[in-house]
Amino acid sequence: MKRADIFVNVFMKGGIKRKKLTPGEREMYKRPHPTPQSRVPVHVMPREILTAHELLAEVAGGLRRVADKPALIVWADKDPVFKESQRLCWERTFASHQTQILRGASHYIQEDAPEEITAAIRQWWPGTASGE
Repeated sequence: MKRADIFVNVFMKGGIKRKKLTPGEREMYKRPHPTPQSRVPVHVMPREILTAHELLAEVAGGLRRVADKPALIVWADKDPVFKESQRLCWERTFASHQTQILRGASHYIQEDAPEEITAAIRQWWPGTASGE
């Protein structure tokens, strides 16, 4: 699996729904991990996240300390990993939130919806609405 660069060749491809990466874009994602040995952390990371129950519980508990802050929630509605129930949890956590749903976008939102993300940030963040 590590030899074939599953991250770029499979996961990135499956996690982008609105477009196809150009060869140059694919190369940029491949560059940080050019060898099978350098891809080991990318191969291990998803499993580590799924088993990090204690760390994830600590992070979730810590959210209460910042729950009174305004939040921008940018959410892909076709993400196979993060589901609507998780978005609703974020929205309940941050009472003062604005949610931007990226219709048709998948896990790699920076590729599927860069302009929408930028527009949402500019509209939400004080002083940036006019593109300052």
